[in-house]
Amino acid sequence: SDDQVEEVEDEAEEGGDDIQEYEEEDEPLIVTSDLLSHAPDGECNWDVWLSMTRRWPQLQIKIGVPVFFRRSGYLRVKLNVECLRELEMALQQERKERQLEKAERLKR
Repeated sequence: SDDQVEEVEDEAEEGGDDIQEYEEEDEPLIVTSDLLSHAPDGECNWDVWLSMTRRWPQLQIKIGVPVFFRRSGYLRVKLNVECLRELEMALQQERKERQLEKAERLKR
């Protein structure tokens, strides 16, 4: 929305280097969270899965190969949602650790 665009613009004005670092390091977490929002029960349209794996190719390696099936003429994907949730938690923890390390470096 417009608020999100303004936030991104504000962050970009404050320091462009941080934005690039954030995107690269946090893309797996962003992809994982996005996928969970599209598939909270572990099921989504195939194009959502395709989009997420394009954004983060290692996703399939991390959570396994999904099951493709048809429902009402639409191609759907069934994911291991428990594995996806565990991955999201692990990525959140890694992000917290990176942020703490960065804060410690800035203190020095």
